[in-house]
Amino acid sequence: MERFSVIFERIYQHLPALLSLFVVILIIIIFLHTIKYRKKAAQIANPTALLNLDSSNLPGKLKGKLQRPITLEAEERINISVDTSFYGLTPLNSSEGETLMDIVAVTGLAGHAYGSWRNKESFAMWLHDFLPYDFKNCRIMTYGYGLDLKKEGRILDHAKMFLAQLNTARRSSQEKRRPIIFIGHSLGGILILQMLLHAKDDQFFNGQTILKATKGLILFGTPYQGMNVSALEDMVKDISTNEDPQRLLKQLEENSEFLERQRENLIQILYGLRICSFYELDETKEVKKNSSTQAWDRSGKSIQMVKLISAQLFLPTEYRMPVAQNHTDMVKFNTPADRTYQQVVARIREHISNIG
Repeated sequence: MERFSVIFERIYQHLPALLSLFVVILIIIIFLHTIKYRKKAAQIANPTALLNLDSSNLPGKLKGKLQRPITLEAEERINISVDTSFYGLTPLNSSEGETLMDIVAVTGLAGHAYGSWRNKESFAMWLHDFLPYDFKNCRIMTYGYGLDLKKEGRILDHAKMFLAQLNTARRSSQEKRRPIIFIGHSLGGILILQMLLHAKDDQFFNGQTILKATKGLILFGTPYQGMNVSALEDMVKDISTNEDPQRLLKQLEENSEFLERQRENLIQILYGLRICSFYELDETKEVKKNSSTQAWDRSGKSIQMVKLISAQLFLPTEYRMPVAQNHTDMVKFNTPADRTYQQVVARIREHISNIG
């Protein structure tokens, strides 16, 4: 009897993990049946579905598989890639009826294409949980580009890749004509602007089609004239021996030559384009090396990460709006009633009405 009680006790302890494994198996079975009985052309090159799982309850072996493609043998060969990085374009909804517009969001420096938009208290991710209900006939996507400060990488290279991904997602003649609104946070806004500059002269990826389809920009804390990167430079010196990340931060520092050239080149393509620039009011804690753990975290002094004058373009068609949050939290809305979220909704509705 005691032996059976021990067995039941062990089963009870592993019940959350077993339930999580059962859910994954069930989803794969449903997916296979969907492929068999209903083949539907994907809206973008790689069909993607969002799946929310609490990875803390998953068995160790299964956690590892979340990072790698899983190949299943059925009537036809199917590769399912369960991705936690969200690199590239990820659709966040299925639009109802005719899709009137694409809304593409780009996260900031070393950000996560899903997690960086997610509220810390409610865990709501407004691009996925709020926006699709306000704009049911829009396709909403988030873009991740995996810029790691410990590794080398140029903004221009990421801008070229972003443009190529957009063209892959907009292949049909109808999709190419579909208007686009870009939403960017911090470096994500710079990446969007660099992509548009590259699109203007692009001859290989139909860049001018993307530029022509762009109807509006909604940018949060975008450092048009640079940002405070001194603490980030100290961190990179400590964790990396590569000089290229230093070069990247030099491009983003206040009054950098790179950003000055960008502002001059943007005048032509931004003329007449509706832009909404949100700027932070609260200070943000700098990164600092913890003397106890030797890890870098946000425990440093509070600073204005992107100053007021740097977060605005001062163009005639620019709508400028303050956000009573710090640089990190200014894009993490708790509820649909959030005042900044309501401003975003209002700006998108203006864009749609102007198109119509």
